[in-house]
Amino acid sequence: MKKRIFLTSLIIVLVALSAMFLIACPNDNGNGNGNGNKYEYDETVYLEVPANLTLNVQTQIATWNTVENATYFTIRVGAVETIVRTTSFDINTLRLTPGNHAVVVRANGRIEDRIRFVESDFSAVGGHVNIPEPIGTRLYTQADLNQLNNSFGSFVLGSDIVLSGAHVPIENFTGTLNGANRSLSGLTISGNVRYIGLFGVVRNSMVVQNLNLRDFNFNLTTPGTVFAGALISQIELSESRDVSIVIDNVFANDLTINAASSTSDVYAGGLIGASSTNLFLDNVSPINITNSKVYDSTITATSTAIGSNAFAGGIIGYAYIQTPFALLNRHSALTVENSEVDAVIRAYAAVAAMSGGIIGFFQAHNNQHAFYHMGQARRRPAELGVLNFLMIDSVVARGVVHANARSAYAGGISGKMFLYFDTNSEFRNLTNYALVSATTTTTAPAIGSSHSHALSFIGQFDDTTIITIQNFSNNTANLNNYTIIFFD
Repeated sequence: MKKRIFLTSLIIVLVALSAMFLIACPNDNGNGNGNGNKYEYDETVYLEVPANLTLNVQTQIATWNTVENATYFTIRVGAVETIVRTTSFDINTLRLTPGNHAVVVRANGRIEDRIRFVESDFSAVGGHVNIPEPIGTRLYTQADLNQLNNSFGSFVLGSDIVLSGAHVPIENFTGTLNGANRSLSGLTISGNVRYIGLFGVVRNSMVVQNLNLRDFNFNLTTPGTVFAGALISQIELSESRDVSIVIDNVFANDLTINAASSTSDVYAGGLIGASSTNLFLDNVSPINITNSKVYDSTITATSTAIGSNAFAGGIIGYAYIQTPFALLNRHSALTVENSEVDAVIRAYAAVAAMSGGIIGFFQAHNNQHAFYHMGQARRRPAELGVLNFLMIDSVVARGVVHANARSAYAGGISGKMFLYFDTNSEFRNLTNYALVSATTTTTAPAIGSSHSHALSFIGQFDDTTIITIQNFSNNTANLNNYTIIFFD
């Protein structure tokens, strides 16, 4: 009994001594300074920041002064927030619609203690930024949009437009359509349709910029050749015409493009179904696609006809360029630059299917085999100053790319490229994260050999003259300053 009383008394004394110690040293965690606020696990530690944070917005570039201990900033323009790690930000990258937008910058700092990070922030209202309305005829309704048929000049979306009911692709438009970062949405087409897109067959110079395409749903089944693209169904440029088509800052999302034919070829692309260019004149770059994006979308091309092909691409399903001359002064016949795709892209065919994250199939052909130009005998393109038939620069591919056919080709950038008779192309700063696969079908008729090609870059090259590759990367490989040269 006495032993039990002694143990109980000892416990009471120890508890009392512990309480006295805590009162004498509040929140001390053993760092020796007697002040444990910094390391108290449930304590919020606020950064000391200067009170005179200033924000300037000039020519749509926001700048502000450095904040001590801040490791990144959050800038909010209107309802759009972006994290940056510098003290300047280009508001143009937000693709804002015209009008006044409030600008707020929050400095975020992190203090590292022994166990965790603690964040601190504050906000400072920096005024407003004004995005001016572009100059041009305003389009507010679907009926207004139909004014682009057989017209020329400058047109601007004055509001978001929801497309409903029957849509006949716009034809014979020459001019500029500026979306002002507004949207066209809800276009739904099904049935026996061969040419489908916002624009039909394009044969004239045209500029489309700052436009959002959303929630387009194409479900096409036809016995003929099918051309399907959210923006343009087909581009046809004649060798006798000096034409330039510019697509800049066009974003397309939530697209469902299912194009199928039982008798002929199928061409399906996120923006353009197919393009065919017969060049004659120098000093023009016919097709330029820049700063554009296709995401959260599914693009499928299916051809069940014997002897026919299916082409599917994140930007363009199929592109063909032919010229009788060396293009001495041309930047490139087709340019895709600063663009991105994040989509499921699939091509199915009985004989040949080609699927690519950017372009399903690209073919270039120099018709003049003797390669005479301005009195010069046959020489290699580099000797004559030829730049490129195709330029792909700073593009990113994500999602899934798949091809299935007797001959199947799939690539993160392009399923297949066929460049011959002194043609050359250049690829720079390419990144592929897409899952790429190609499979051979066992039900196809026995026409030719059965094979499949699936690569992160390009599924297959054929008869290439010069290909220059700079800075290509994916999750498994890197290629830098690499040149492929094939001479017949």
